[in-house]
Amino acid sequence: MDLLGAGEDSSVCANFQDAYQGLSVDVARLFRLLGLLPEGSFEVGAAAALAGASEDAVREALGALDDRTLIVKDGERFRLDDALRDRARERVEAEESPEERDAALRRVLDWYLAAADDAARSGDRRAECHMRVRAGQALLDLGRDEDAEREVRTARDIARDARHKAGEAAANEALGLVLARRGRWREAVEALEAAVALAEEGGDARAVLLVRHALGRAVCGSGDHERAIGLLQPLPNEFLALDRPDPYNRGRVLTSLGEAYLRTGRPETAIDFFGQAMDIMRGQDAVSRQAELWNHLADAARDRDDRDAERAARAKAEALGGRG
Repeated sequence: MDLLGAGEDSSVCANFQDAYQGLSVDVARLFRLLGLLPEGSFEVGAAAALAGASEDAVREALGALDDRTLIVKDGERFRLDDALRDRARERVEAEESPEERDAALRRVLDWYLAAADDAARSGDRRAECHMRVRAGQALLDLGRDEDAEREVRTARDIARDARHKAGEAAANEALGLVLARRGRWREAVEALEAAVALAEEGGDARAVLLVRHALGRAVCGSGDHERAIGLLQPLPNEFLALDRPDPYNRGRVLTSLGEAYLRTGRPETAIDFFGQAMDIMRGQDAVSRQAELWNHLADAARDRDDRDAERAARAKAEALGGRG
């Protein structure tokens, strides 16, 4: 697959940029700050804390984002799809200083912790578990890994006591990600295996696939590359077979498969998976994912001792990394 010779996809960024550039200053700022949230689904209060604005003002801004299909209203909550969440994160990293990003994360962390405390005083253990998982994810983004681990372990204990299996699955998944960040691969794999088993009892097919992907990546990180390949191999087709097919996460899994094959010393096979993922991420206008893939292709070229191809791929990655 001659990716290096392919021309740039002229549709990249076009649809998103049309919608984003038409936003008012305050609404555009809210959209990009949403990229900092630990999950795509969020409450109005969390968005207001993130922006440092009133809930009434943020509710109006969320309505404007919904009108432009940049978010989706889901009952009393809102949802930012994965591909658009990546775009929001790209914009917040480009347009907000590290200090402003950290301040926003600290505000939403305080909101999650306060909401967890409120849920504990009212006896709503499920809500407390949910908020503590979110707080743990925010702490992880702030680089406070030890605090993040403590928070998600607390969430897991609460879920177990409440016999809340969905909450326990989410807490185990978050714990697995924290432990992976800390390089504690064996423990990460154990937590994610527990999360898969619990998620499978819940019946949400997409949630199961997402945590199976996280497990495959943790197994790969542990050094068991062949097992990782076995875990990841079925997932691309399963993401397409969902009632609502998910090409974006199919592309993420194909990327993970490429990484696993690259680690086993099979760069040609890795390049094929990276190429399939690149086609998807171009179609999704996922610029940061494309940049990531060019870097992976550069690694594969290096392993093949093709220095020209490596330099060309690094240049592609750098060019995309600097774009909006």
